[in-house]
Parts: sequence; structure tokens; C-alpha cells
Amino acid sequence: MTKLKIALAVASATAVAGCGTGMDHSSHMGGNKMSDPMFTAEMIPHHQAAIDMAALAPTRAEHPQIKTLAAEIGSAQAAEIELMKKVGKENGWDPNAKMDHSGMSGMSKHEMGMDMDPAELKTANPFDKAFIEMMVPHHQGAILMANHELSRGSDPQIRALAKSIIASQTLQINQMKQWYQAWYGSPLS
Repeated sequence: MTKLKIALAVASATAVAGCGTGMDHSSHMGGNKMSDPMFTAEMIPHHQAAIDMAALAPTRAEHPQIKTLAAEIGSAQAAEIELMKKVGKENGWDPNAKMDHSGMSGMSKHEMGMDMDPAELKTANPFDKAFIEMMVPHHQGAILMANHELSRGSDPQIRALAKSIIASQTLQINQMKQWYQAWYGSPLS
């Protein structure tokens, strides 16, 4: 995993975000048009949870690869949160709206990778193993959410972000699974 791959994914989403349509989607938020504000309202805390997990790596991770990946996750997802807040405000959505984590087409906390307690990482030993075991399903949940956005959402900036999330987090999942196999001698189930 390189910083360049992550930077390119974020840059792609940011570039598309700069090309907004200027449409006010708030006037037609019926039916599937709710997907865009729901996606942002649920993805922001989802990203924040990943940032919180990643913030523990500098002092807890054993492998430099995890420290680097965690820094990339924190940086990329913080930028994506800012983008979602910006787009939400531009379109009259409340990007900080609280969801009950079942708003995205009935997805459960488990499906969104939000059913774990990131606080467990504070004492996990080995940290890297627990980090991967938590971050992979968390990323898988983000990918499910992003695919849902692509199937139902209409805002071009949010759709571009969803594509970027799918691309970057798929790469990160694959890398973490490879490390897990190499470091712990078994595939991540």
C-alpha cells in the first residue's frame, strides 16, 4: 500500500467534488434522493470511528506498515469527512445528522462494520492483529455503504466519493489480509 495510491483516490474524489453541478438537491429529497444525505450522515461517524482506531497506531502498533496505513487512513478519511460536510452544507443537508445506524436501506451495525468497540484497541495485544481484525470489517462496511450510495444516490460529488472509498478501502483490505496471513500464519476469516 502506498501513500500515492491513497492520495490519488482522495485527489480523484476531490477533483470531482470541485466540479459540482450547483443543483439544490434539497428540493427533491423524496425516495432515493435521501440516499445522498443519509450516506453522508452515516459515513461521517463511520469514518470518525476509523480515524479513532487509527489514532492509536503510532504508539501501539508493532509493525511500521500498520503505523503507515493508520496515518493514511486518518488523513484520507479526515479529508473525506470535510468533503461530505462541505457538500452537505452546499445542498442544504445536515451532514451531522444523527442516524440510528439502520438508515441505509436497513443495514445493521454489523453490516456497516460498526458493531465493534474501538476502545478495545487501547489494550489489545497484539495490537496489529486486533487492528486488522477490526479495520477489515469496518472497511467492508464502508464499501457496502458506498455501493448502496452508487445504486441510489444522485449527487455527483458524493457518488465520486463513494467510488473513491470503494477503490482505496478495497486496496487497504487486500493489503491487511496479506499482512495478517504473513504475520499470524492464517487467513483472516
